Amino acid sequence: MITSLYFKEMLVAEKVVTPLPLGNGVTHFSRNYTKMIIIKIQMGGYMYKVAFIDDGIMEGIQEVPEQIKKYRIKDGKIQEKKEKSSTFCLSHGTMCFWVFSKYVNDKEFILYDIQILDELTSSGDMGDLTIALQFCLDEDVDLINMSLGKTNFINNESEDILKRLYDKGTIMVAAQNNSNQITYPACSSYVYGVTRDYVGILKKDQFCYIGDKQTKIDIISHCEIADIESKYGITMGKQNSFSTPYISALIYNELKKGGNQESILGYLKKNSVYSDRLDTWEYKIKSIPDWQENITTPVVEIDTKTKISQKYFEELINIFRRKEFHAVGIWFGEERKEEYPYIFRYFVNKQEIESDIEIIIKWVFNIARPDIIFIGQDHNITSIDNIVDIVLIDGETSNDKMLSVSGKSSKQISEMIISYFE
Repeated sequence: MITSLYFKEMLVAEKVVTPLPLGNGVTHFSRNYTKMIIIKIQMGGYMYKVAFIDDGIMEGIQEVPEQIKKYRIKDGKIQEKKEKSSTFCLSHGTMCFWVFSKYVNDKEFILYDIQILDELTSSGDMGDLTIALQFCLDEDVDLINMSLGKTNFINNESEDILKRLYDKGTIMVAAQNNSNQITYPACSSYVYGVTRDYVGILKKDQFCYIGDKQTKIDIISHCEIADIESKYGITMGKQNSFSTPYISALIYNELKKGGNQESILGYLKKNSVYSDRLDTWEYKIKSIPDWQENITTPVVEIDTKTKISQKYFEELINIFRRKEFHAVGIWFGEERKEEYPYIFRYFVNKQEIESDIEIIIKWVFNIARPDIIFIGQDHNITSIDNIVDIVLIDGETSNDKMLSVSGKSSKQISEMIISYFE
């Protein structure tokens, strides 16, 4: 069966070989010759384009395919690397590509090595990622591996490009940070977010598709890298970075079989190794190496009787984020179809929430590490009273832990909250 990707290449071929007069007595290309070119492309196969956005892949390694294009972002522009680097550096991108090359079935792809991170400091600018993603969109890249990210951040421009890439059929895989906090772009709904099984539930080369609606992380995996470390005499460590190219490699192998976004999602779910031990609070806590028991962030609750609707709950988070506070929300109540960044929603009954309320808030605090947490609900849960710092109410009050917001706008309420904690 010829996929749409083959068909795309056929159209290009047909356009290129459209009969043209060549002059000097040379005859035109015949229609039969045009058809021969198209058939050759069908038989030869489509060369998939795979991009690694990282700190660059080291020169001279044998694992790269024959066709490799090397770029870097400099001064806000993407530039082709015309000269080989004079600096010897075992880069993060090189180690990630070694993992990818270990698991792919062939090297019959075009590699886009796009450097956005400094090879010595492994640091970079979020704007450079946006430029790299736009370049991948322009180049019709099929698969993008990003073993990088930024916590506490959603870039609207990058999110728009991720959506356009997704709509075009591009598959993107990104790593959650090694503290397993909310990480962008791994936590974008257009990207497969990957984390490693740090607890040790999964066996070698197993993965579990979890599709976590709260963190937007999709896959937990156990990628074995001991043989790579032994082969090259290096220490890579157990990192989410190296679990990501393992998943990218599995996806590439499926693409070569004619896979698309829908079939690859089916493949990941079908081959997922599930364990109920992965879906426990004990596992989630152990997966966060820097787990902190005490919540050191202000917690603000909107009282259930307050006329501030969920809309204003979302507006307050928006206002604080525009003020450059890393604000998140936790909503306990009825399910809503629409999603909203940085709001964690729990659609369970009051009794179930009561038993887990404290651990839920602690978990959100640990994975987000926010500057402020807003809690909204329509269940009238009373067990959070000892957790929150202030409660927003609609009537008058003399209670020091309550703020009367009757008749106030969201902007005015935000100013009252800031004044309270100053």
